[in-house]
Amino acid sequence: MKRFPLFIALLLFVVTMSAQSPTPSDGRDVKVEDPLLDKLVGNWRVIRKFGDGRTAENTVRVGWVL
Repeated sequence: MKRFPLFIALLLFVVTMSAQSPTPSDGRDVKVEDPLLDKLVGNWRVIRKFGDGRTAENTVRVGWVL
């Protein structure tokens, strides 16, 4: 019977920890920090070669947009 209060306390602890809301992963107040995306910012020249011998050249400008 001595273990019952300990079990109740542990159960209450687990319930309160699971009831807390997690930090939002997206939304208005979350700042995006991604080193890969930072490296993609700039002007890119893309040349594609197709199987039938054709090539296509495109220029792409990449930047952060709010």
